[in-house]
Amino acid sequence: MLLIQRKNEPFKHKWAFPGGFVGVNEKLVKAYQRELKEETNLHIKLNQFEFLNIFDDIHRDPRSRTISIAFTCLINKKVEAVARDDAALAKWFKLDRVNTNDLAFDHSKILDLAKKHHHLH
Repeated sequence: MLLIQRKNEPFKHKWAFPGGFVGVNEKLVKAYQRELKEETNLHIKLNQFEFLNIFDDIHRDPRSRTISIAFTCLINKKVEAVARDDAALAKWFKLDRVNTNDLAFDHSKILDLAKKHHHLH
């Protein structure tokens, strides 16, 4: 599983899934593809993304009201992730090696759902 360590507040130094804000004239999957490239230098084809769920808890982000639309993608080969933009680090983790207390926002909920979705308990 690919996570980035946040360079900035909120949740500075916590681990998070790559992502960010959608541009005004940007489609969701294109925004995720862009954010993934900006934060990890990975380029994933659009047809590899699969919708996971919407996360819309009112207090999930202390900055403002945000809604996360989570996508998932399985990669068959090992690829190098390089931290860029607002990511201090980009790192691949084994699912059982992630401490959910070290995750930013509500990303532990996203992780739990992704594990169930891919039958990776």
